[in-house]
Amino acid sequence: MRVFKQFLTTLAVVSVIGFSGLASYAEVAVVDLDKVISNYSKAQDVSADLKVKEAELQKFLADAQKQLKNATSPVDKKNLETKLTNEFKTKADSFRELQIKEWKEIEDTVFNAIDKVSKGKKADLVLNKASVLQGGVDITDQVINIINKK
Repeated sequence: MRVFKQFLTTLAVVSVIGFSGLASYAEVAVVDLDKVISNYSKAQDVSADLKVKEAELQKFLADAQKQLKNATSPVDKKNLETKLTNEFKTKADSFRELQIKEWKEIEDTVFNAIDKVSKGKKADLVLNKASVLQGGVDITDQVINIINKK
């Protein structure tokens, strides 16, 4: 989620720089992405689910350390270590893939809602509210309403 916010902020800054000459002619909308994400029920559900899965990974690691500590011979310990390392890698990779997939879906939903609202407002440019000192039509609440209806 942190990377997502950084990406959006960077995108907004680049947009401001790139379109600064057009700002006087363009209809500008702003959206508070932090507020959108924190008020998006699916994002909250995904975040909670990912925290549970992360806790499961932590528990697996703790259990693996206990198993390794209780191994009787060096050969058993080495075999168990290899097995547990491979198992953890598989679980961690699966977790990362799920995390990427889930946040990509959220990102797509948010961007589609922003696009829909901005077209309805006839906005030529949409910026992250965190990057704008003043001005622009705030479309945050409309975006939140759309994404929570899905």
